[in-house]
Amino acid sequence: MMDFQTRNQLISAWNQVAIYVCEQAQALEDDWYEQVEDHAGMIGDRPIPAARLIGTSEPSRSPAHEETPDMSPVAEPEPAVTLEDVRGVLAGLSAQGHTAKVRELIVAVGADKLSDVDPGKYGWLLEQAKGIGDGTH
Repeated sequence: MMDFQTRNQLISAWNQVAIYVCEQAQALEDDWYEQVEDHAGMIGDRPIPAARLIGTSEPSRSPAHEETPDMSPVAEPEPAVTLEDVRGVLAGLSAQGHTAKVRELIVAVGADKLSDVDPGKYGWLLEQAKGIGDGTH
């Protein structure tokens, strides 16, 4: 039977391996999708990055260091639109034969390719793209 110190070292080593593998998978994904994101055949959803599969946890704090939560009423922020959200919708439209309209939308926000779009314009871009899918544009 393994002692506790050896088990802890083994767990730590495996955690380091998992972190390294997640970082390598993310780097590979970023490099690959940067090369193909504007391809007319960009159909389907991107795979979920390994780092998001396992989630992240914040370090635990001792009760003495906890902050008092702010109890003032605050409006819930609208969910942020991500590049992955926009890419998924545009890929679906492209697969339906709307590649030219997708390209027009990207150019309309002042970019040559999707990765160059200002994140502040993702919401507008997503709304316009949904209009194409509905047949209203």
